[in-house]
Amino acid sequence: MADMISMAIMLHVGSILLILLLLLLLVWHFSKEMEFKPFSIKYEQLSLYYRATLGALFFTGLVVMAVAKFDVLWTVYIMVLVVLHMIATTVKENIAYKLTHVKDALSQETFKAYAKKKYTIDIILIVVLSAVTYAVSL
Repeated sequence: MADMISMAIMLHVGSILLILLLLLLLVWHFSKEMEFKPFSIKYEQLSLYYRATLGALFFTGLVVMAVAKFDVLWTVYIMVLVVLHMIATTVKENIAYKLTHVKDALSQETFKAYAKKKYTIDIILIVVLSAVTYAVSL
């Protein structure tokens, strides 16, 4: 049983590290100056990976909870709230992206500013939550 818990936690930590890497790539991508068409192609590819990894993060978290027989600390509830926040802001970001026009520079810059802020907040949330969770588990 301890091996299952250890493996589930390792998978969850791996998905956390992967999503942090993708978030850093997305923030870096938003910081670059480029035309909207090539930007859009790269953004759609990275955001697809981000959404898939976000789903994997949520799934591995559920696996950890199931292996632990849903005997969880208060930090797990905060983790679930953070992931739900990330999902909600991702949906909102996707709607904003769909409303962005190729020829409208103002809407493009507004979208880029919103998405960069969203991904930066996601990075901060994950790092702070990971630090708090690690501190509580000591």
